[in-house]
Amino acid sequence: MSARSTPDTRKTNQPSPSGVWRAAVQGVSLILLSLAACRKAPVQTLVAQEFADYPSVGIPEGVYQMGAPWETDGQVHLAKVSAFFMAETEVTWGEWKAVYDWALQHGYNFKNPGAGSYRDRPVYEVSWFDAVKWCNAKSEMAGRKPCYYQDNTFQTASVYRSGDLLLDTKMVDWTSDGYRLPTEAEWEKAARGKGQGLRFPNGDTLSTEDANFSSAGPKSVRCYPANGYGLYDMAGNVMEWCWDGYAKGYSEQLEDPLGVGKAPQRVVRGGGWMNKAEGCRVSYRGSLKPDHAGDGGFRWVRR
Repeated sequence: MSARSTPDTRKTNQPSPSGVWRAAVQGVSLILLSLAACRKAPVQTLVAQEFADYPSVGIPEGVYQMGAPWETDGQVHLAKVSAFFMAETEVTWGEWKAVYDWALQHGYNFKNPGAGSYRDRPVYEVSWFDAVKWCNAKSEMAGRKPCYYQDNTFQTASVYRSGDLLLDTKMVDWTSDGYRLPTEAEWEKAARGKGQGLRFPNGDTLSTEDANFSSAGPKSVRCYPANGYGLYDMAGNVMEWCWDGYAKGYSEQLEDPLGVGKAPQRVVRGGGWMNKAEGCRVSYRGSLKPDHAGDGGFRWVRR
């Protein structure tokens, strides 16, 4: 029998009009799925230039009334804070990842890689130790002098890059131009946004249109109105680590108070997505063990 195909055989080898249509639809579907996958793809490693100019806000020097009569662990008192710059937003996953990847290649180690799924959402699941070392890495990456050291010599060889070390205030170069965590006094002054006596950054009440709290997870930064200084998410989204070790009362130092150095717990401020509104007050003081890595994040400051 001849190997040449019969007319019937040739017909079955050709795609039918309906088959062509199905193939076209499938092709378009694959393209759309591919585009969707790109939008949901993990954040890629960023280069130094992409984080170097993250916006910050200048907080002027001034005296303000710290604390509130409705809090149980801090008396109302006056505190003077020198001028400083604060990150406009909480450290995002994109910024965290850029510095984190650089740091691992330059002698740093972290117990927690951080959590985040979108570049513009705040990083979380970082400990106080992680945040402090990350600030040092960001300083070195940007050519600034680090703030945190393993001793009080402030030499390059003693820059704090590894391990879980409870730092004393004397192990911090407070005159450095590098990045660091805000002190509790700096954080509260910035959170108040020029307002005095208010419970929240923008008033005495807080609604779900003002901040991300009592929700299922963090949201992108700048989703809610900024406060009077132009800072976002000073209430809600993620809890923010501060430098200070937690103590029942505030530091007795009236000018640039530094709080307790070595302490079993560190101060967190601002509340997060898991908190109720009362936990987001500008005067509310939370505390966590420095190795805790949960729904907490942070923002940096510098001189």
